[in-house]
Amino acid sequence: MKPWVRTLWQNQPAFLRRVGLDVARQALARPLNPNRLRLQGDAVVGGFIGTASGLGEGARRFLAHLRSIGVTAHAANVSRFAAMDDYDAGPIWPQAATPGGIAIFHVNPDLLNLVMSVVGRQRLSKRRIVGFWAWELDVVPPKWIRTLRCVDEVWVSSRFIADTIKRASPETTVHVLPLPIDTAVQPMIPLRDPLPQYQGRPVVFFAYDVRSTISRKNPEAVVEAFRRATANDQNSVLVVKVSNEEAWPEARAQLERATAGLANIHIIRALLSEDGMKDLIARADIVMSLHRSEGFGLLMASAMAAAKPVIGTGWSGNLDFMTPDTSILVPYKRVPVVDPQGAYDKYGATWADPDIEFAAKALRRLLDNPNERQRMGQAARGHVTQFFSLSRWQTLLPESFWQSLSEEAKGKGPG
Repeated sequence: MKPWVRTLWQNQPAFLRRVGLDVARQALARPLNPNRLRLQGDAVVGGFIGTASGLGEGARRFLAHLRSIGVTAHAANVSRFAAMDDYDAGPIWPQAATPGGIAIFHVNPDLLNLVMSVVGRQRLSKRRIVGFWAWELDVVPPKWIRTLRCVDEVWVSSRFIADTIKRASPETTVHVLPLPIDTAVQPMIPLRDPLPQYQGRPVVFFAYDVRSTISRKNPEAVVEAFRRATANDQNSVLVVKVSNEEAWPEARAQLERATAGLANIHIIRALLSEDGMKDLIARADIVMSLHRSEGFGLLMASAMAAAKPVIGTGWSGNLDFMTPDTSILVPYKRVPVVDPQGAYDKYGATWADPDIEFAAKALRRLLDNPNERQRMGQAARGHVTQFFSLSRWQTLLPESFWQSLSEEAKGKGPG
């Protein structure tokens, strides 16, 4: 997609973009014939390979993991088509791909049929089609149910998402495959200190993307918990990394209101490289996420891999890898979803309202006790090293995946 077209699309009112997507989605929906001829071949990972987002990062990590176990895997980069930023991560369809095999699209149902049409139905007709979907509520949108007929099976990154889909569609085949986390490449100490001005001061860290909605990520709760925990201690610093504030007009003002009067807060708005983000996590002493819901919880998993103690809401996808022995799980009450950005408030769902006072007291304890921070961080790293190990991840790949590959494409796979 040309840059001017992308800019024109992004500048349209949100409701016009939604209407346009709805019309295109309905026009391009093509239910799959489960009895069609499928051939063995290689693997193609489709998604926002060139976009700095959670879905993009998930697709990139998934592709790297497949290649690391020797599977012949190609990238289908749909970032440009989807009017998203792209850093030249390759074409929409790889020329070297075989006619058969498996295509795993890290693209949610709202765009999947558009993406498959742009890729070309003829390129996919003899492949097994997998939707690798991310969602953050315990209720799926009705449009998802219709899109289930357009894929052979669904893969998700947590039991939370799997349970949600199975409740809505018990007959759907759903596999849980955690997002790849490699503790070996996540430093515990930054290679280059991104916060030299705070040397010797404890750093509490949180990061969020406005496109994931502020109501769900709940940065105000993190700020308030930090405010209560450090009311009489200005030595500690809260670092907040915020991305894509331009996605919602109220975003900057909302964060500024929340942080008003706090001298010991540092906000980072610059776009960081993957290594820059790793250094930021490695520089933190404590990572806190008082989210209302997470499909997976990449920030928390990455922080645990970096041997950081994590304070996180005790609900949703992060419970797959966070335990009371390796982290601090914040209690909550369920409340109706309210989302002024309009992404999650249409489905009559509830999500978590974390206990800010509990989080503040837990944060204060960790700030006062460096030994406890180190113990919990090391326990966290040990736990996620096993949970996200490449060998375990490989065993979780479903049999249908291996059956779709030719012998030449299997690499270190079974048989």
